Amino acid sequence: MRILFINVLYEPLIVGGAEITLKNLVKGMHGLGHQVKVLSFWDKDDKEEIVDGIPVYRAKIPNIYLPYGKIKQPFLKRRLWHILDIYNPLSKRIVFKQIRDFKPDIISIHNIPGWSCSIWDAIKEANVPAIQVLHDLYLLCPTN
Repeated sequence: MRILFINVLYEPLIVGGAEITLKNLVKGMHGLGHQVKVLSFWDKDDKEEIVDGIPVYRAKIPNIYLPYGKIKQPFLKRRLWHILDIYNPLSKRIVFKQIRDFKPDIISIHNIPGWSCSIWDAIKEANVPAIQVLHDLYLLCPTN
């Protein structure tokens, strides 16, 4: 089975349990013989790389900053970030292109800050089944 995993971050960018859980799930599925690919963000230009035998596409975040930096952003900048994160058509385009190129049988969605819910539309338009894993309460309250 071809499985596309989507999360904000992927190793070595790990900030918590969601990234560790994702890493274990990806490596487990790969170890069972599934073709896997990870789609994540970072703050540099897009790049594809192999991390421990796993293909990873790191997209430059289509927002004003990567949400997991060590520097607390000013109030107005954070508000603008959240406005852009309501529905980001640039994120939708990135996901749709990756779906078209990888042709997954299923998509496993994890933390989506920065991706926005627009990725659900990309997945629906591509007619690929998906699972949304909830690691926290972000989808109910963006301040978590």
